[in-house]
Amino acid sequence: MGQTDGDLNTAPEDDYGQTDGDLYAAPRKHDGQTDGDLNIAPEKHDGQTDGDLNTAPEKHDGQTNGDLNTAPEKHDGQTDGDLNTAPEDHDGQTDGDLNTAPEKHDGQTDGDLNTAPEKHDGQTDGDLNTAPEKHDGQTDEDLYTAPEKHDGQTDRNLNTAPEKHVGQTDGDLNTASEKHVGQTDGDLYTAPENTMVKPTETFTQHQRNTMDKQTETLTQQQRNTTDKQTETLTQQQRNTTDNTI
Repeated sequence: MGQTDGDLNTAPEDDYGQTDGDLYAAPRKHDGQTDGDLNIAPEKHDGQTDGDLNTAPEKHDGQTNGDLNTAPEKHDGQTDGDLNTAPEDHDGQTDGDLNTAPEKHDGQTDGDLNTAPEKHDGQTDGDLNTAPEKHDGQTDEDLYTAPEKHDGQTDRNLNTAPEKHVGQTDGDLNTASEKHVGQTDGDLYTAPENTMVKPTETFTQHQRNTMDKQTETLTQQQRNTTDKQTETLTQQQRNTTDNTI
């Protein structure tokens, strides 16, 4: 009674004033608990807020989990967006969706998924980050699997380019294998070459067709004019000089 469920609620206990987003199958009583999607924690959670799923076996007081938290240690004041399975202690860590990094991540913010095996301090990943190197201050919107280091790179949806992309902004998809500096793609980009070359070549060809003709015309005009003037002046000088002599 008085329960609000988004999709499905199969909790076998008393559910008074409980609000679950999608699914709630916790076997014990949860008073005043708010779960976004799923909460199957076996212990009592008083005043705990879980976004989607919380299966941590220990007691979590005042913990906020976005979707899923399966860390075996105690997490006090930890905020996880979706999933946190890191086996070490994560104090004050904020994970957007998923964090499975085996090392300690202090003050790390991951949007959706972070499986990088190294330490990521102050890293912000939109959806997915599986890069094996260290990424400091990197912001990925949706997906990032590039094996090299990307500093200050911003990818909108997908970036699988194997080279380094510095200050690159991609609208939706970028799979270019070369380096793209300061490039902006609206929707889709799969060109294997540097994008800046193609527009330049087109524009250069247009310039070449136009400017070459103009240059040839100007040069021809100058040649005709200058030659005539020079010949005339020379003839005048010759006539004058001859007369003088």
